[in-house]
Amino acid sequence: MSKLKKSRTDRHKELQELARSGQEGFGQVQKIWTEYFLGNPPTFQRMWVDQILRHEYGPLREHLRTQKQVSDDGILPRECVDSFRSSDLGLESRLAAVEEVLFTLPDEPYSTLQTLSTGLNWFIPKLELWGSVMPEKSGKTIYLSQVLETVWNQDCVVGLVIHELAHFILEHESEDDIHDEMRNECEVEETACKWGFEVETTSLKELPDVSFR
Repeated sequence: MSKLKKSRTDRHKELQELARSGQEGFGQVQKIWTEYFLGNPPTFQRMWVDQILRHEYGPLREHLRTQKQVSDDGILPRECVDSFRSSDLGLESRLAAVEEVLFTLPDEPYSTLQTLSTGLNWFIPKLELWGSVMPEKSGKTIYLSQVLETVWNQDCVVGLVIHELAHFILEHESEDDIHDEMRNECEVEETACKWGFEVETTSLKELPDVSFR
């Protein structure tokens, strides 16, 4: 673990500013990408910040399983296969976040996830997908929006993945009553922190005030 004097949060903010200040030097293609998302930073700049943080401060959790194991368990989204990554644009942050969660999730909730996995579907659309009809298993679908590729803080993306996956593992249903919904949200937040995702859960507060549950 790094002995840097700055906290991880302060270093994160510093690296964000460095990435922003260099944004004009990434060429016309990157400029078009940025304008397409209304001024939000492109994916690889945010991933650069995340990689520097992890290099300097170490990972937040140790990996407990490999990609092959999660794939063999039938839990890994098909988009995480390398062939998809090499051919599809704009999936990097979401796929990295999904893998981070599935590789580091404690054994007890992971075992529950294995039991429920036949009812789990992932919808992680690439940037250029405007519409599609896709066959799905019965069960529930976790949707991860393309907009997540524009979020500066990768911890937010990981936080959203564990948030939605916790709803699934806890077998929450959509609630019409606001009090029941709030109870579910509190349970998800507490559970995600208990599983070791406290930093990422706290980071969700940085996301714009949009819907996720």
